[in-house]
Amino acid sequence: MLTTAPLAAGPATLPQGWLALPERRLGGATIPLILLHPRHGVVLAGGPADGPALLHQRLAAGRFPAIFPGHLPVARTDHPPADPMMALAGEAPLSLPGGEAWVLAVCRALETEAPVGPPRRLGFRARRRRTRRRLALAMGG
Repeated sequence: MLTTAPLAAGPATLPQGWLALPERRLGGATIPLILLHPRHGVVLAGGPADGPALLHQRLAAGRFPAIFPGHLPVARTDHPPADPMMALAGEAPLSLPGGEAWVLAVCRALETEAPVGPPRRLGFRARRRRTRRRLALAMGG
């Protein structure tokens, strides 16, 4: 389930249009706060110094560049910025197709850690349970 939270950045609140994702795991480290804006990009507040590279690796593992070719600006700051646009000032502008659809793709990529190792084949019973669950959900149950 996608969880978001409003952010209080000091005395002011987060500017209009920004989405806050608190406490996300990325490359074995925790990013205290990730801010996304559909027209501007992504700001990582805290976490490892190579956070932007880790995010791009996670997105590449999920085939994000194949679905959304172009440039996704990602910047890192040490603390939650009062104005996230300032953190993205040195980045090239966002040039992804599909309007705001990329935001959901990034949120989903950050929901869980990527599985480790090669894919595992499910046994017959596990496949049958999975199919039954999918059918039940499709039927509204």
